[in-house]
Amino acid sequence: MLLLNLDRFRKLGSLKNIVKYVRNNKGRIICHDQDILNGMFNNQYKEIPLKWNVNNTMYRFVTSLRHTYSDQDARAARLNPGIIHFTGDKPWHWGWAPHPLSDEYWKYLKYTEFYSSAETEFALSKLIQAHISRIRSCFP
Repeated sequence: MLLLNLDRFRKLGSLKNIVKYVRNNKGRIICHDQDILNGMFNNQYKEIPLKWNVNNTMYRFVTSLRHTYSDQDARAARLNPGIIHFTGDKPWHWGWAPHPLSDEYWKYLKYTEFYSSAETEFALSKLIQAHISRIRSCFP
């Protein structure tokens, strides 16, 4: 989740500066855009409440949030998310561990022009996944 002050970004992060940063730090850039932004705007950020970036890790047993957010913050964000950030398991991937808020994705997709094509494209995936599940249940 990223919220930018575009005026400041344009002033400090011109394409010329970005290219220069990438050239000077090739061996250090692992997470692509995240590493570039972190390097260019080092410590020039403002933390926002966790509810604006509720991601998959918040529904698993992890401790990586503790350095910034309390368990109480995480609990409150899970109960009342502002933005659901589908990292890892996507609602449109019919995997073995669906995201607990996948239904929210499909609910809001209905309000877009993409819903009719998504419904058709993913119906076949769902059918295949159900078939695979049935086959696996035969082999304990």
